[in-house]
Amino acid sequence: MIRHIFVVTSFLIISANLFAQQHSVPKVDFFKDQKKLLCWSGPMSSSFKSNKEISAVPLMHYFDSKKGTARIICKPNYGFDKWKTYIRKYKNIDIEYQKVREIAINESVQKNFTIYAFLMESKYLVDPTEKPYFPGEKEMEFPAPILIYKKEGKNWKQLAKVDVKDWSAFADLQMNTILGKSGYSK
Repeated sequence: MIRHIFVVTSFLIISANLFAQQHSVPKVDFFKDQKKLLCWSGPMSSSFKSNKEISAVPLMHYFDSKKGTARIICKPNYGFDKWKTYIRKYKNIDIEYQKVREIAINESVQKNFTIYAFLMESKYLVDPTEKPYFPGEKEMEFPAPILIYKKEGKNWKQLAKVDVKDWSAFADLQMNTILGKSGYSK
């Protein structure tokens, strides 16, 4: 009898915990409000320890005071080298910005990319040391959990929640995810 009560109680506690975790994850549409996005094409690197670099990557920075801040990385399905060739021909930062922004705006363009977002929830952010790009924006501070999302059609699917200890680990998490070496690249 006691064993039966223990099993039922354990099941209820685990179920309640899983339910609470599923519903505490912020539902985010990173591309819904363009005013919350900063877009550019630039280099991306891992930590010094891993020492990987990609010279031209479509990148976005997202900030929402209630949800948090995210780095959005767009991996071209046709390869980073072709993206670099494509974007370098413009030689104008405003046009580069528009080309990356087009990824966020145009669903048919999004089909050419695998898009990941790495979100730090607002409760883990701290006041900035420098003037922020977005009014009221806060900075990431580690250690903290990072929520990894992947754009699938019109929705953002959460792939994982990873505890990240520092900026180096955050850089490696991003690089390994877009290179398909993290296990989160589903």
